[in-house]
Amino acid sequence: MAAALPPAQRMEFYREIGTPTEETISGVLRRWRLRIHLYRRPDPGERMLREHKDETRPGLPATAALRAATEARGGER
Repeated sequence: MAAALPPAQRMEFYREIGTPTEETISGVLRRWRLRIHLYRRPDPGERMLREHKDETRPGLPATAALRAATEARGGER
């Protein structure tokens, strides 16, 4: 697990992995596994901005969703 972490996070990992009890070790490992998963992904904010610019973001733009909702109500405001 440590090898998958950015160097700045490894010492924190080693500190935490050395202190848990038998009852808490699975929680510590689970938390670090999730962190590794997040470190491997690009920054969600950057990804969302790129998807927005490329128009590949899933879902409807807010203006389109509002227009559809207004039309569904019969054009009322």
